[in-house]
Amino acid sequence: MTRTLRLPRADGALTPYTLTGSAAVATPGGPIRSRVGFAAVHVVADPLAAINPTLEVALDWEATLAYRRYLWSLGLAVAEAMDTSQRGMGFDWETARELIKRTVDGNMANGISTELRTRGYEPKDFTILAYGGNGPLHACGIANALGVSKILAPPYSSTFSACGAGNVNQMHIHEMNTWTVLFNPAARSFFCGYDEFNRSVEELERRGRDDLLRQGIDESQVRYRLELDMRYGNQRVQTAVVTPLNRLKSQADVLGLIEQFYTRYGERFGEGSQSPEAGVRINTIRVCSYVEQPTVHFASLKLNGGAGRAAQPASRRDCHFVGHDAALSTRVYLESALAEGTQIEGPAIVTARATTYLVEPGWTYHAAAQGAVWFLRK
Repeated sequence: MTRTLRLPRADGALTPYTLTGSAAVATPGGPIRSRVGFAAVHVVADPLAAINPTLEVALDWEATLAYRRYLWSLGLAVAEAMDTSQRGMGFDWETARELIKRTVDGNMANGISTELRTRGYEPKDFTILAYGGNGPLHACGIANALGVSKILAPPYSSTFSACGAGNVNQMHIHEMNTWTVLFNPAARSFFCGYDEFNRSVEELERRGRDDLLRQGIDESQVRYRLELDMRYGNQRVQTAVVTPLNRLKSQADVLGLIEQFYTRYGERFGEGSQSPEAGVRINTIRVCSYVEQPTVHFASLKLNGGAGRAAQPASRRDCHFVGHDAALSTRVYLESALAEGTQIEGPAIVTARATTYLVEPGWTYHAAAQGAVWFLRK
């Protein structure tokens, strides 16, 4: 197969050039899963930039990051700015650190985008939850790459993960594979083997209950949730359905389960994409056996909608931001900026005991209740 590129001439016009020869290595059909490999990736220069390429640097950022996204899709990691910066490739420090920042944010954004779009969602429709020590530091850059306009940094974000783990119900999950055809289009018949299906559910409940009893849990506190991985016909993709039914007792239950799958599938892949005429099948039966635990409840973290309260910066420093050629004068705030109602226009930095908040240009910082922070893009 030949491939034709459009290359620039000295006058700026583009002319076609057809490659000859063949690739030495065939592209794999999917991500590499047997190991993690690091690629020392080069960059794509902007061929139309009016610069002296031996003294100055101008990158085609979209092409540079697009190639990194391609490598990530193959399962490779990127060891950024190694060849370009360390082996006499002409990179200056400002461009190298911007490349590193764009790559770090792009890697996170690529993972989020892949997970959401695989499930039929658009990233821009979501709010990013920025926790951990570095979450509020990188959140604006990741959101920019995704097209997301809202970020919530929860209270004490550096330890929020531990708080969340402590709030999770005590749970054991057991599952088994099955070949349960709820609707057979060839025979035009519905599933009626209720007893066999229910025995499978009961066995999974028993396993989970025994695990909890060994931990000293009172049996009367044990609750169960039934989840089913379902598909149409012989599709490769499966969709998890959480059903309020713990047993199948009638054809009405089967029809209700098919309808629930129909709705969930449409939510994930778009209304009209369902294909029940291909048949409906359960591949996995999963039972979550759990005990509800006391949890920590936060006050409302919503923005109050009122006029923001200004805060006084403790200092200023010059900072470099993606998309800006020169350093920007950036205000630096301390812990007091976490007071509810405080509003700060980016660029700004808020240094607190729990974490550091980076408000990039084009974003606004809003302090909410209990030390939570919202970032809103203008």
